[in-house]
Formats: sequence, C-alpha cells, structure tokens
Amino acid sequence: MPEMTPHIGLKKPLASETADISVINDNMDIIDSALGDLSAVPTATKDAAGAITELFEALENADIPDATLTTKGKVQLSSATNSVVEDRAATPKAVKDAMEAASGASDSLTTHVNATNVHGATSTATVSRLIIRDAAGRAKVAAPVANDDIARLDSITKTQVGLGSVDNYGTATQAEVEAGTATNKFMTPQRTKQAIDKFTGGVPLRINGGRLEFYDGGWKSMGGVKSIQRGILGTVPSSYLGVLNITISAVNPDKCLLHPANMISGNFMGRAQLTSATNLQIVNLSSSVNIPISWQVVEYE
Repeated sequence: MPEMTPHIGLKKPLASETADISVINDNMDIIDSALGDLSAVPTATKDAAGAITELFEALENADIPDATLTTKGKVQLSSATNSVVEDRAATPKAVKDAMEAASGASDSLTTHVNATNVHGATSTATVSRLIIRDAAGRAKVAAPVANDDIARLDSITKTQVGLGSVDNYGTATQAEVEAGTATNKFMTPQRTKQAIDKFTGGVPLRINGGRLEFYDGGWKSMGGVKSIQRGILGTVPSSYLGVLNITISAVNPDKCLLHPANMISGNFMGRAQLTSATNLQIVNLSSSVNIPISWQVVEYE
C-alpha cells in the first residue's frame, strides 16, 4: 500500500509496488483540487514571473482580519509601556523600558521604606502629619478625648483596664503594719509576715485538731486542758488536821487546778494540795468525820 504525503495526501508507491496511470491521475486530481482556481498558477499563456506577480497582488489585496484574544490575524507592533489595548504586540524596546521602570520603582520603594523622614512624618503630636517612630522606637499623640482615641500613659484610667473596683492604695510600711491602724494601705506577703511576727513575738502558730499550738522546738498547745483526773472519797480524815494522801498520774503542779467538794450537807472544811507531781493531799480542818467528798485535778497546757 503506497505512502501518503503529509500535506495534501499524494500517493507515493513503494519500491515493491507497480504504479499505473491511475495513481498519477489521482495525484493530479488532488493537486488540482488543492490549488483550486488559483489564478497565479503558470499557464500556457502566462509564464512563472507573471504568475508570481499575480500571487503577490492577490496577497496584498487579501482581507486578513486584525488579531484579537480569540481570533487569529495580523498584529501591529507597539513600543508603548502605558497602553491598555490587547491587540498589539510589544517590541523588545517596550519590554526593556518596562523592566527598567519596574527596577527603578523597586529601588524607589526600598529607599522609601528605609527612609527616616517621609512625607513630612514626625514623631511628635502634630496635626495632619504622618506618625513616624523616633530613634528610640517611640511616637507621641495628643491627649485623647474620645473612647476610641489612641490612649496615652497619663490618660488610662483603672476602669479602662478592669480595675474600677480596686482602691488606689499604696503599700504599707513595716511600721504601719505593726501599728495595725491604717485603713488605706495594701499588704504585701512580706508586710503580712512582719505584722504576724509583731503580734506573736515571732513565734510560729498553727491550728491542729481545733486547738491553737505554738512552736518552741516542737509544737505545743496553748491554753487548753491537758488532762483531768477525778475521784470520790468515802470519808474524810477522821480527825482534825488528819491527812489523806491520794496517788495520781504525774502532772505539772504549776499548771493544775484542784476541785474538792463534800457530797452531803455538813460543816466539813478541808484543804487540798499537790505535794508532788503524783500526790494529792487532803487535810481535815474541821471536827466533821465520815463525810464523803469528791475531788478533781485539772491540768492545763
């Protein structure tokens, strides 16, 4: 089977094939169809030069449309760099001019960004002027008059920062906390400790099991009852100044209170005393005998 030419499909018989007159005629028909009624083709009455002339004239008179974004056509060149049209082709000069303009604008922008004084900007509170920070990074504004104005350090109120209910008190001195009379000062943790130390003499205190204790090398109770011992005597000593000794658990005599009492009516009088840490002594100071009495030893911390 013959090969075909890529443009108008002429048949090209292979070396192994025999081409007859029909193949030649088919190719001629294809060529004639492709050329159509082209007047610029040389004929018996018109040489090649005349045909070429007619071809150029036909091209000059051809109606080729202008190119658009969607239609192919002829395009006009332009060196403009500020045009908005979309049917022109930029020249190398236009491209070069645009690149130089962009580079210059970039340099100008860098200079502008790095400038320390642009468009009359100032770091002072000046009417209708741009704000620029000074060498220390600060800038000033006028005193605000509306809630949405820029605030200044000297114009911020405690209400604006959520401290409207906090009294504007200073910090108490050590003398003020030790005196304990000031009503317009705040206490720091240090001042609080100083006040407690003043009132307690520097002795640490604590509540342990509902009882107040102080620290003196070890925790000790303050002012509480340490122990209670009690008993009943069937009869008092049988004679005047008679003595009865009762053994008790060891106590501190200096921190004890004794409670003897007769249990029936009578004129009994007696004396109760601790003669040692473990001995309660009752002495009969009357002539009454055989009167039962009760006793109680209360030891305090």
